[in-house]
Amino acid sequence: MFALETNTAYEIYFHQALRYCCGYSSPFFVELSMDDGISWTISFEAASDATRNVGSDGLTTFNITAALEGTMDLSQMKFRFHQRAEEGSSHYYWQVDDVGLRRLEGHDMRLVSTGSSTYDATSASSYDSLFYSVYPLAQLRNLPLNMTVLNNGEFVETECSRQFFGNRSQWLSRRQ
Repeated sequence: MFALETNTAYEIYFHQALRYCCGYSSPFFVELSMDDGISWTISFEAASDATRNVGSDGLTTFNITAALEGTMDLSQMKFRFHQRAEEGSSHYYWQVDDVGLRRLEGHDMRLVSTGSSTYDATSASSYDSLFYSVYPLAQLRNLPLNMTVLNNGEFVETECSRQFFGNRSQWLSRRQ
């Protein structure tokens, strides 16, 4: 247990395994109360990316900084896990473990996802999107890479850039 400080960034994290049926959206929520549990006015859908009738599991995090803005007395803050039966749950499950609340660093950028283009033999006019193959040097093309980065810290980040690094020796050593 620790005292929460105002004007600071916080994150709730937990591992979950779940499966639900019959509703159009997940019935699983993390809810916040700022009045010692009398009312639960702030909620986050705990499994917004889950698919009906398909089991899923993994680490889930919620940056609750925006929800805490303007709250002067954080000693009354509580959070709970709530399965809303009226949202369409049924006979499946929701398991939650390793729950925590942590203060985020002032400057915290989190890499959420990475990717590259994909190759589709039916519509591609060249092989420039193929993940791996042997090319003559003259036919090498740029590989379009992308990433999604989340500002997960306390401060607004204004001087951000992205860079991908790699060199020929790194790629050769991975092939061997």
